[in-house]
Amino acid sequence: MLCDLKQSHAELLKFISELEAVLSADVIQVALLARVRLQLSKASSRRKRIVSEVIKRLWEGASAEEMRRLDQLRENDVEIAVLTSRHVREWSTETIGANNEGYRAASSAMRKSMRERIATEKAILYPLLERIAPHP
Repeated sequence: MLCDLKQSHAELLKFISELEAVLSADVIQVALLARVRLQLSKASSRRKRIVSEVIKRLWEGASAEEMRRLDQLRENDVEIAVLTSRHVREWSTETIGANNEGYRAASSAMRKSMRERIATEKAILYPLLERIAPHP
């Protein structure tokens, strides 16, 4: 499970970086942006599924404090899903084409939030997963 989660985080960070590269160009290539956004969305869905499985697995045997932190992650995932859905809905390809700078700012905030979420998951889940399945 830890390996899957680490791979998921790495994949998500890779696509975040790819999105940043696309957005750093003077003119945004809309077709390339659409492809990277789709890849990022798929990677994010995989991460969400893996995290959900990890939380279920870790729940058994978790202390009260660990349960609290796992619940916090679960609740935060719902908030993130709502924000992500709103972001995707508000920033269609047409809207991005009409307002590149607005999208760059909105995307920057989303990428920052995603990186923070990954850091939080690493801090909470990696040690717990190491405890139940330590590596030699």
